[in-house]
Amino acid sequence: MAGHLSPTPPKTPAPGASTSKQARATTSKKPLTLHHTTIPPPHLAYVDELPTSSIDKYMVIDGIAKGGYGNVYEVRVKNKILRRWALKKKNREPLLKITNPERREIHALRNIKNEVNVIELADIVGEPGMLSPVFELCSMDLFHLVFNNPFEISRENKLSIVKQLLNGLKAVHFRGFIHRDVKPSNVLINRHGIVKLADFGGSIDTQHERQTHSKVVTNGYRAPELLLGDINYTNRIDIWSAGVVVAEMWLRHYWIRGVSEHQQLAEIFGFCGFPTDKEWPDMRFLPEFPTVKRKFPHFQCSDAARRFGEIFGVGEDKAVDFMLHVMQLDPKKRISADEALAHPFLEGVKDDVKSILDNPDLDTFC
Repeated sequence: MAGHLSPTPPKTPAPGASTSKQARATTSKKPLTLHHTTIPPPHLAYVDELPTSSIDKYMVIDGIAKGGYGNVYEVRVKNKILRRWALKKKNREPLLKITNPERREIHALRNIKNEVNVIELADIVGEPGMLSPVFELCSMDLFHLVFNNPFEISRENKLSIVKQLLNGLKAVHFRGFIHRDVKPSNVLINRHGIVKLADFGGSIDTQHERQTHSKVVTNGYRAPELLLGDINYTNRIDIWSAGVVVAEMWLRHYWIRGVSEHQQLAEIFGFCGFPTDKEWPDMRFLPEFPTVKRKFPHFQCSDAARRFGEIFGVGEDKAVDFMLHVMQLDPKKRISADEALAHPFLEGVKDDVKSILDNPDLDTFC
């Protein structure tokens, strides 16, 4: 019939192609990533909007420490001489973006408040693309004390440091966080001899975020489940790290040090022995197990109790038993911070190491 045009038939889409504009737009975009310089996880986004202080509020007195992340400075509030603080400032990046380690540290310490053995967040300094936390000032870190000072640390003070470190971890874990980088340089001691767990830039809030990879914790302090690729790890990875710190306090040098992840695991199994299926039933299901089994097929059984005895010395049965529980290869059998604090090894231990700071030969930060 004249006057009626047949509608133009729609083009047939290619097989597998979408006819939806929204779908085409979605597939053309790159997926959002949560790298430390891009989009923050939702529970951390609020940190960017927190009220901050101006850098002009503070006067720098001295530099305290330098690292790959940035520098720590001793500062004081201008016109206020009495109290000094520590300002942690990252190295400037070309993109000038707030990073997730900055957000994680601030988020963690805003949620873990008023804990004796966790560092106090006193203020946040805001600059373009940067959030610099201000902390209570401490005299030294455990790395400095253990590895750089020539005098012997008394057994009493070592035990106090262990107790205080575990007390800090107990508070962190109680609030649903995993520290994920427990090591001597992140264990501070203030002028009153109180241990402060610090550096929460690698921490995770397990109530709001799932673990997505196992590449966490400095290699020498990584638990075996991390080295085997477990992404469903728990706060027991912090307990393993604390156990390594304890051993290094007694040894006065690094303990288990492999040049790679697999070599690190080989060092651990060389000390603790290769676990049987009964000792660690879930190990065979971890991603790296087939590779490790193939690379290191002939592990010998090891007498871990005897080896720990060599570290702590004669008559230290409680110390050996403590380490056997803290350094359990199977994370489900590894004790919690609360259980570790209740162990007879720490019975009657004092709550400060003030006597260390009274030593005139001690080299401190400030």
